[in-house]
Amino acid sequence: MSCTCTGRTVPELTSVRYPDIKRGDFGSLETVDVEFFKKFLNNPGQVLTEDDELVSYNVDWMGNYRGNSLYIYIY
Repeated sequence: MSCTCTGRTVPELTSVRYPDIKRGDFGSLETVDVEFFKKFLNNPGQVLTEDDELVSYNVDWMGNYRGNSLYIYIY
């Protein structure tokens, strides 16, 4: 399943497409971490958190795979 966003088709989440692939036990950012980066960078606009802002960063350059990152730092 895919959806259309910003004029291009966005693939379904890779974790949904390939449910048998097990990821490593990686940590995840908490709200306190995101707030720290916003203060540290001195420009809250450099930390993207909205779904519509993150789509282009979560899809690979060929449009085949989509991750599920919740936060992106833009410099």
